[in-house]
Amino acid sequence: MRSMVEGHGRWRGQPAIANADTLRQACGLPPPLTGEEWAANFIYRALRPGDAKDEPMSDQLSAAITIRPAQGQDVAALDALLVASFSAPAEAALVRDLCVEGDMVLMLVAINEATDGLIGAIAFSRMAVEIGGKPINSVALAPIAVARDWRQQGVGEALVAAGLERLEKEGVVLCFALGDPAFYGRFGFAADVASGFDSPYAGDYFLAAPLQGGLIPCGVRGAATHAPAFARLGDAA
Repeated sequence: MRSMVEGHGRWRGQPAIANADTLRQACGLPPPLTGEEWAANFIYRALRPGDAKDEPMSDQLSAAITIRPAQGQDVAALDALLVASFSAPAEAALVRDLCVEGDMVLMLVAINEATDGLIGAIAFSRMAVEIGGKPINSVALAPIAVARDWRQQGVGEALVAAGLERLEKEGVVLCFALGDPAFYGRFGFAADVASGFDSPYAGDYFLAAPLQGGLIPCGVRGAATHAPAFARLGDAA
């Protein structure tokens, strides 16, 4: 069984694309956070089944989840989650390709503390983005998946929040997403932030969130190019 090597973004059985430091330089990311800043995993509480997904999380919830970076032992469960969550295997292939090709910047998983089972995952991959002819440190959020029995219980929201918090601390300027503005708008994503960038996904559902205090560099917006694996999504469907 292939397994993703934490921090290196590659799968065993594949040639090394780059070591962690080289990959971070290629992605425009500063050194990783210290253990004290990040190794203590984000802990979130999941809403009880039947609660509205927009209801604030409380201290009296029926289950706890841990959100942490993906590790080698997660690969089989991660593949199974992605295959079960989407109607086609494209998203599972996307995640594998992003890792193999060295474009995965951050992948987080949600773990049910009661069973130690993997119930959710979110991926952030590097993008080539320019404003005023200068490269802007940016990532794409995709895919995000939550196990069927855990949907509308706050798991997806917790994954997005944890990922954006990590990326903000690492100096990422823009995070792009393609999806429902009502969902992503709660995290600062908006179509007007992504408007003007040259992208095949441009439109009302092409969103972006500024992560550095809401600041966006001035200048003419150029290309916002996803990793090559995204162009193959149709082939994997």
